[in-house]
Amino acid sequence: MFALPIVRKAVDTALEGRGLSRLTADRQSMVIRLMALDAIHTYTGLSYTRIAQEIGLNRGHAQRVSKQLPKFWSSETVRADWLSRVRLQIDTNLEYGL
Repeated sequence: MFALPIVRKAVDTALEGRGLSRLTADRQSMVIRLMALDAIHTYTGLSYTRIAQEIGLNRGHAQRVSKQLPKFWSSETVRADWLSRVRLQIDTNLEYGL
């Protein structure tokens, strides 16, 4: 498991690498939050309610959104690709002290 600031930075960088950012339109903002929620939970082990504070969701919304995660990804391969991109960024940031 990694510290939240490390994972958060890696998620932001990985999102930017996919042409997404926290400042994109509302339609994409839920997609971004779901991707961030999944990666942050996977690599920090924090609860969804704790992560909600980080990504701009209220606690109740975070619980509802977390239940959508299994249906969110079109396949386990797509999810694995996203998580591997975040993990690569975590490793890169740690290696270079970013």
